[in-house]
Amino acid sequence: MGDDPLLQRLAKLNWPRPAMDRPTPAAGQLWRATWGDAAGLVLLLGAAQARTVPVAFANNQGEGDEASVTVPTDQSFSPVVWGAIRSELKMFTLDYRLADVLPSALVGVEAVIAGRRRGEWGPIDSPLDDRALQKADVIDERDRLIDVDWLPAVTGAKNLAERAEALGLTASTLAREVGIAPGAARRLLQGQRDPSPVEKAFLERELGSPVTSGVQYDFDLVEAMDRPEFRPALDRRAERTAHGDPVLGRRAFAQDMMATGARARRAGAKDWSALIREALRED
Repeated sequence: MGDDPLLQRLAKLNWPRPAMDRPTPAAGQLWRATWGDAAGLVLLLGAAQARTVPVAFANNQGEGDEASVTVPTDQSFSPVVWGAIRSELKMFTLDYRLADVLPSALVGVEAVIAGRRRGEWGPIDSPLDDRALQKADVIDERDRLIDVDWLPAVTGAKNLAERAEALGLTASTLAREVGIAPGAARRLLQGQRDPSPVEKAFLERELGSPVTSGVQYDFDLVEAMDRPEFRPALDRRAERTAHGDPVLGRRAFAQDMMATGARARRAGAKDWSALIREALRED
């Protein structure tokens, strides 16, 4: 900036600044949602329920259709919310909050969605309408974000522990053959962690069939990990431990947390959020 008086005056002005924070998700917040190479602008329509949050998709340019409205925000920009392009997004896709829409604007969006009023534009009746391309882009953003998850898909594979028991494969044998601690072998057979490549090859040879993920993730832990406040630290940990892969990074962290929780002496429900904060304190 140096001695430039103009730059000094500009620096003192109260310019609007995007929030770019990660509060508890709530109705009326405008967020950037991302996962992998998918990204979109979303208006939260309500609080999170378990792992998902209700949203309407938005963009920050052009015009909408008969179910779209312009919403002013506390950051002096007014995106177009497409009331007909909605979804339940996984909460972990919320990257950071950009702004809050004004309360009256949120009421207007809800009225359009409920059919009590029309949006600000007419219907899109032709593919040559410039709005048709904008709408297609927003729909594509939604479709790419609603299909993501960091948990493995649920399969019909028989439980790994049951398969091992049926063939007489014990945790002590597994530990001896692949060179791991007995406790690590037990956690593997009990579905508390994924096998390493060496462990996977041994198990498939002994069991005579492919081994898929047998981890039974603690749902309360998963729900806590999905909260936006933990995303930056989990991403940094994935960079350090999983070659930047957020899926593998989160799975490994969840498995470590379940092992930590299993060693806890205190009975009853675990405060996973507090345990996660402690584990991520250095990240």
